[in-house]
Amino acid sequence: MLQIKNLRKTYKIGKHQVIALDNVSFDLPNGKLVAIVGPSGCGKTTMMNLIGALDGDFEGDVVVNGKSLKEAGGKDLDTYRKNTVGFIFQQFNLLNSQTSLQNVELALDLSGISKQEKTKKAKSLLEGVGLSDQMKKKVNKLSGGQRQRVAIARALANDPEIILADEPTGALDVKTGEQVMELLKEISKEKLVLMVTHAPELAETYADLIVKMEDGKLISIEENISTVSTAVSKIDKIETKSKMSFLAALKMSMRNAWLKKGRTIATALGTSIGICGISLAIAITSGTTHTVTNQINGIFPANAITVSLKENAGKPLRDVKPLKYSDISETMSLNKNLYDYIFAIGGKGIPVDTFYSLDQSIIKDEKLVTKMSEQATREKLIMMMAPGILEDVKNDLQYGTLPKKDSTNEVVISLSTAKNLEKNGGELKDLIGKDIYVRYFKQGANPDNDQSGIPEVPIVKTWKIAGIANTTTLIPTYYISGDWLINFYQKEFKIDKTTLEGNALVVYSKNTKDLEEELQKLNDSQSKYKLELAAKTISSQVEGAMNQIRYALMGFAGVSIVVAALMISIVVYISVLERINEIGILRAVGARKRDILNIFVAESFIIGVLSAGIGLIFTLGISKLINSAVYSFLQNISSNAPYMEVAKLPLSDAGMILLFCVVLSMISGFYPALKASRMDPIDALRRR
Repeated sequence: MLQIKNLRKTYKIGKHQVIALDNVSFDLPNGKLVAIVGPSGCGKTTMMNLIGALDGDFEGDVVVNGKSLKEAGGKDLDTYRKNTVGFIFQQFNLLNSQTSLQNVELALDLSGISKQEKTKKAKSLLEGVGLSDQMKKKVNKLSGGQRQRVAIARALANDPEIILADEPTGALDVKTGEQVMELLKEISKEKLVLMVTHAPELAETYADLIVKMEDGKLISIEENISTVSTAVSKIDKIETKSKMSFLAALKMSMRNAWLKKGRTIATALGTSIGICGISLAIAITSGTTHTVTNQINGIFPANAITVSLKENAGKPLRDVKPLKYSDISETMSLNKNLYDYIFAIGGKGIPVDTFYSLDQSIIKDEKLVTKMSEQATREKLIMMMAPGILEDVKNDLQYGTLPKKDSTNEVVISLSTAKNLEKNGGELKDLIGKDIYVRYFKQGANPDNDQSGIPEVPIVKTWKIAGIANTTTLIPTYYISGDWLINFYQKEFKIDKTTLEGNALVVYSKNTKDLEEELQKLNDSQSKYKLELAAKTISSQVEGAMNQIRYALMGFAGVSIVVAALMISIVVYISVLERINEIGILRAVGARKRDILNIFVAESFIIGVLSAGIGLIFTLGISKLINSAVYSFLQNISSNAPYMEVAKLPLSDAGMILLFCVVLSMISGFYPALKASRMDPIDALRRR
């Protein structure tokens, strides 16, 4: 039973008020085809919109089966539109980009039924209106009559009690219009069908009741004796809440994204630039940190311990006090497990070994540094040799012997260093007894010129290869004792060893099992020195530096992320403007505000996933190019250089970037989605 009680509706146009409905009241039973007739502007369509709960701004009341629309809340009205009323519009209001079947399924998306049930019911409805052979056609390929039949099938999808048809034959030819009216007449045997029409002859031919209106007022209600149907009682049905799952909203948005794939991909590409920037910043810093840490672990064994003064903690580099020669013996006496050391002798004017070669002429060449760009020069040089502890390899010699006890120029080299020295295919054992010429530069001086501008006279010393250890090292390595290095400086450079200072001291322990616990006890037992695992200390420093670089790079990339977020927001807003009519259709079939919100947030979600995917793929490709370029560069320096992934994005970080991009996109699209959800249904249907 439909009851219209003192219904009044006014529109404000400027300073004037126009009365569309003026105190209209009547009751209508179920099982009737009711025609509402009258001249244009008399309030017919306005009343249909009020009955259909598309417009909630009115006076009076609409009561359906004892339930007041005036008193109903927003969610109740959504449920009412879904369960109780079905709309048939003059201009069809179908989604032209979708098929007949999809248009009917649209109303069923709100029912929460399974995909199989939804498709089965939609097919049954289309068969019922004579479109069994047109289900997979897009509606813009159908004739006007066929489209109206699709609209009727959609209106029947949720088995409503009331069908509201606004000029259902207005856009059809006479013959097709008659077919549609026959269909509506058949439907009215079980439901209340309200039809607005300008054609009195249709009302006379098909309507059971004719409601005449003029100037917003009810003129009369006439029973058409020739067509009257037997009224049916109220239909009992289980009402379900209007609800669209996020998955259904996502599928709907995916269809729209596919239709606008050019724009969607362009937006995703724009956003992916920022994502790629952030990803590369993380990949480069993470990969470099991992690579350097591995190199450090290869250089510094697990028993290597760095020693520093506790008083230097927190001081800037310029204020750090150096370690002295006397600190060596003090540190070594802290624990019986400490067996040797390497003292990095420092200070302005102190010579530091830099270049090594079997070719004396290259090492003595005053223009050595400027010739470093020449391939022939680089092939005969070794750079950045690191000292190792002779004690650790004394039982693992491949060729030769240990240095003589009092020798200050004999060294043992690693097997990989020997291969770097002997590049002409000769026997490695022939290196035993050969001289290595070592070029020194004074610390604090320019390698090419001193402060006066006069070229520095090369400082060249000679080491002799006593043995080759069966070890492979990541960088060229020579093995000595800590005392050897101190005595070498005292003898060769005439420096009193007791005056030597150092930037770093590394000591070695026989304990490798619980060394960290032992160091903690040593640190707690005295207040002068801080002892830490060498690899761990340097790795922490590298990681700290890389984090600073990461944040700087991410800061630059963040600018493009902000621009991308604005772009996503604009694109979603454009999508809202393009789909206003669709929003109105969805609200008319019972979609909640939340459902509309979800549809456009889902569109943002799609852009976010696509952006992250493109950005991560770009990052993977660029990372491979960077790694290949670094490897090629290292190969030019050393043929034994390992392949190092200096740009590698951890899987966990990739997942976080994906999540960040999706969340950012959804936040960016939330405001236009919210605007869409708040659109008035009737306003949305009027705009095309």
